[in-house]
Amino acid sequence: MTSIDFDCGHERDARASGDKSGFENVKLFYAWDSDYMKENKLKTDKIKENPEAEYIIWKYNDGKLDNVFLFGSAKDNFLNLLVYSTIWDEAKKVLFLENLYQLNK
Repeated sequence: MTSIDFDCGHERDARASGDKSGFENVKLFYAWDSDYMKENKLKTDKIKENPEAEYIIWKYNDGKLDNVFLFGSAKDNFLNLLVYSTIWDEAKKVLFLENLYQLNK
């Protein structure tokens, strides 16, 4: 399964701030979302952070499988990409997310 959430920035709530850069908002949203998962006893792990390209790749396990996300900033927009697959290993999921992100950059 692949999921894409495209946010134009004006719909974001208190998780992000209008006076921060795109990547600073990515980091804030990652912290908020991963903390929520931890509070709900789900295991999380940051896989990769790329400040130059303005994205973070991370995962949480729902007890069945890893949900691998890419949170990124592209042209003043926020992208939330997800891969949930029993077929691909983590390296393939990361590569897919990075390629998909570059298409939307």
